[in-house]
Formats: sequence, C-alpha cells, structure tokens
Amino acid sequence: MEAADVLQTDEAVPRVASSAPAMVGPVVSVVIVNRDGEEHLSTLLPSLARQDYPNIEIVMVDNCSKDNSTALLKEFFPDAKVIVLKKDAGFSGGNNIGIAEAAGEYMFLLNNDTELADDCVSRLVAEAAGKPDLAAVVPKMYLWRLPKFLNAIGNSVWPKGWGTDNYIGYLDIGQFDTTEQVFSACFGAVMIGREALDRVGLLDPKYKFYYEDADWSYRARLAGLKIYFAPGARVYHKFNASMKSLEPNFKWQLVIGNRLRFITKNLSKGTWLNFMRNYAKEDIRGFLRSVKHRDVGMAWTYTRAWLRFLTGLPGVMIERRRIQKTRVLKDGVLFELWPELPPLVDQTGNPIFDIATIRRIYVHFLPDAMQEVSFLRQQESNKGATT
Repeated sequence: MEAADVLQTDEAVPRVASSAPAMVGPVVSVVIVNRDGEEHLSTLLPSLARQDYPNIEIVMVDNCSKDNSTALLKEFFPDAKVIVLKKDAGFSGGNNIGIAEAAGEYMFLLNNDTELADDCVSRLVAEAAGKPDLAAVVPKMYLWRLPKFLNAIGNSVWPKGWGTDNYIGYLDIGQFDTTEQVFSACFGAVMIGREALDRVGLLDPKYKFYYEDADWSYRARLAGLKIYFAPGARVYHKFNASMKSLEPNFKWQLVIGNRLRFITKNLSKGTWLNFMRNYAKEDIRGFLRSVKHRDVGMAWTYTRAWLRFLTGLPGVMIERRRIQKTRVLKDGVLFELWPELPPLVDQTGNPIFDIATIRRIYVHFLPDAMQEVSFLRQQESNKGATT
C-alpha cells in the first residue's frame, strides 16, 4: 500500500455510491443537536441530501446558537423541524427533545460534525430489518481527517481508564467486518428503534455529555436487547470538533463524575465494587498528582466531580433499583462484547501507524499478504548477495 493513499488528508471525504437502488422503508428521523455548528453543518447537510433512502425526516435541536445554523438547515431541508432552545439542554437533553418531536420508526442520532456516505441510512435500515431484539444499529465511523482510519465501531467502558471508542486508530482493511454486535453504541452516530426507546426509555439528561451513550446502551442490553453493527454504513467524524468549545476542566469534571454514575446505576454489586475500587484509586492518584504540581484547577475538578456524584447519590440509587428490575442478563455476559484489541492512537488522538505497529498488529490481519511481502524481500536480498 502507498503511504499517500493510506494517509489521505484531503478535506474531501470519499463518498460511497450506493450499489443498490433506493429502498422503500419506514421513516427515519435524523436528530441533530447543534450549537454554533454552521461550519460542520455545511458538510453534513449536503451528505444527508444525497442519501439514497427517501423516507428521511430532519429534526434539529438548536442549543442557543448565535450563528446561521438554522438558516443553513432550511436551505437544504425547508420542511425540517427546528426546535430553538433558550437554555442549553446539553447533548442528552437535546436529543430527548428531538426524539419527542420526531415521527420516525427509527431515530438516527447524529453529531453535527459528521458526514455520511450516500447509502448510509439505507444500509442501517437494512441491518435493522427483521430483528425483534433490536436496540440500535451502529455504522462504521471513520476519522474525517484520515478517512481510511477508524474512529469507532461502537464503544466500551473499562474497569480501568475511561470509556473508549472501539478500534479507534486502526486502518480499516475489513478486519472487523464480521462483528455482529457491540458493547455500546457511540451516539455520535446511531440508529435506535422507536420500540426500543419505548421499552428502555430516553437518554439520562443528568449526564449532559459523555457516558450517556454507554448508559442507554447498557440499560438496553440489560433488558435483553442487542446493538448491531452495519459494516457497510459509513460515517466520517471530525473527532472532538463539536466539543472544542467546552472548557477542559469542565470536560474532565463530567467524565470523572459520569463514569461513577454509570457504574452505580447499571452494574451488579460485585462488578460495581471492582470498577469503583479502580476508579477511586485512579482519581485519588490524579488528585494527588494535581496537588503535587500545584494544578489547583484540576485538583478542584476531581473534588467537584466526586461531590457532584455523592450529593446526587440518593437519586442514582432510585434509578439503580428501577433499572435492576429490568435485568435479564448478568454483567459477565454483557462484558463478553469487550473488543479484543486496544485503541491505536497517541496522546493527541492521531493513529499510530509505524513499522513496529504494522508488524505487531496488522500482520495478524493479513498473514498471506505479509508472507508474500517477506518472500519477495528475501528474494531481493538473495539477488543482492549473489551479484
């Protein structure tokens, strides 16, 4: 493979033309929560207009934008439903408002900083068809800036560290296309069945941002529903672009507190104890490190996150009792869908794609090809030795 081809950085995302005629099916409501996202909508909306699936409804919840987002939406979709909020409802609350206004059989929750392949919606609907245990369907998400590398095939929550997008940073050579189900949907792009929403409920607005997708997904799976993967449905994501406006310590406060909320609401006692022990140790180390380096802001962030969690604990326990009554599966069964491979990104979020990683990771995906390369290299070496 040529490096220029693999590391494509052109702004024009490679569109995927539909290989089949437009399918006629149920209405899909595309729900977009937006805040000052005109720049991103300028690429998302044309890709929605190109979809080969005709039964699409657009619903945008605008979180107090000051730009021309709503006007731009109306240019592409004059009949779109627009809910302009006077107070920022966050990502979870905004999606709940959009879902309440939507009429579709499926809800396609979509970040404003995404772009879709032309047949994305039709492939999601095709994957969802005929599955009575459907909670949601996730597409294959790519990094918009490096569109041959994966951003997510769903995501997962770990007993150490943070929730992570599955297979982020991996060059897509089809190695994960046989995946049928995922641990959790990434709500940057997910299609949810209305029946599942009626059964599981809406997103938990207490999260605001982060872990709201893992929370809903786990509740759905506790009840026996499944989150499927449609490998042919492609979405390109400007990773972290829509969250840049959040103040860093505020983001950390949400992440620290939200993972505590997630495990306390959803996990059984034994699993919860294991996760809580690890999270508490990590946060204590983080707090002490912040104090040592005189990072008062970060030390206070850890403190506020735990105070927020503890003061809200009575409400969390009420939610926990309600959720556990719906449980039909044990945690051990649910966690069997953890991905087998770790993320392949550096501290800046860029894919790691060096010789050592290729030899360590990709040789297992393409053994025949790698053996052929090794043989050819040996032949060249032998020629050099005899001349």
